[in-house]
Amino acid sequence: MIKTPQMIDNEAAEWFVKNTNNLSPDEYAIFEIWLNADSRHRDAYNQMESVWNVLDEMKRCTKPSNVSQQNRFYNGSLFRSLGTLAAIALIIVVFIFGAKPEYFKEKPLYTQQFANGIGELSRFELPDKSEISIDTDTMIKVAFYENRREIHLEKGQVLIRAAKNPEKPMIVHASNIDVRVVGTVFEVRNVANEIRVTVEEGKVEVLKHISDEESPLKLASLLPSEQFSFNVQTREVFRSNLHKEEIASWREGRVVFNNTSLRDALAEFGRYEKHNIRIADARAKQLTITGSFNLRSRDSFMDTLPLALPVRVTDQNGVITIQSK
Repeated sequence: MIKTPQMIDNEAAEWFVKNTNNLSPDEYAIFEIWLNADSRHRDAYNQMESVWNVLDEMKRCTKPSNVSQQNRFYNGSLFRSLGTLAAIALIIVVFIFGAKPEYFKEKPLYTQQFANGIGELSRFELPDKSEISIDTDTMIKVAFYENRREIHLEKGQVLIRAAKNPEKPMIVHASNIDVRVVGTVFEVRNVANEIRVTVEEGKVEVLKHISDEESPLKLASLLPSEQFSFNVQTREVFRSNLHKEEIASWREGRVVFNNTSLRDALAEFGRYEKHNIRIADARAKQLTITGSFNLRSRDSFMDTLPLALPVRVTDQNGVITIQSK
């Protein structure tokens, strides 16, 4: 997103106000990142400091120090100076808030958005030293506030190594499910109306968001190797235990199926590489498969199917058909 001059001015004003209240070391690190990210950020912040220094200087100039200055107060000249001061103060209020009510709402200290296309994998480090591994076809939005760290998983799946900070818990939002942690390693998936949370290290709380006015409903507390699944449409809940190698296996370029329907298995391969595969009959769709497979070798997976399942696989003009025997 390209920032407009008004957006940069608003950010500079907000950071200036925060700096007057003494930033914490973490907040100051985020401020430094913002300041150095764009030369326009520093220019806008310096301009805000200049305006504030003018205000401070006028305040000293309008302070009466003797009788003659006190008489000037009564003859109106000081009133005029104070009127000028008030006018500048009004300009700063407009400068900060832009006469828009939304600027009175809580503003994040740091925001960022990450997105991967089909077949892409990436990893990023956040200002608090947390690490996020991002799977294919995934979009997330990150926002850090004074008292919490929020990640919105719009779609896809991520593995998060959350830096420990009890004063600023991390909350991952996926549809109407919230995942709350202090410092741990966990995976969250938001694909095809299913929200899935898996813990690799530490402890995770899974909550259901009701509304902004109501407290979230606690659904589960998860420990290492535990997984929680929630279907957004059917509201079905499922818990299971996994082997460690099954957790976020996509990091290693592999996918692990455990009694997974053939239809769902092909859909998972389709997240990493577009294909033209069709399942010819309902029986074949419901056949299940178990095993660990290379995500980058769909052809190898297709060669395995007739050996593992009662199906025939044919390739005609680039269209692959799977049919039960």
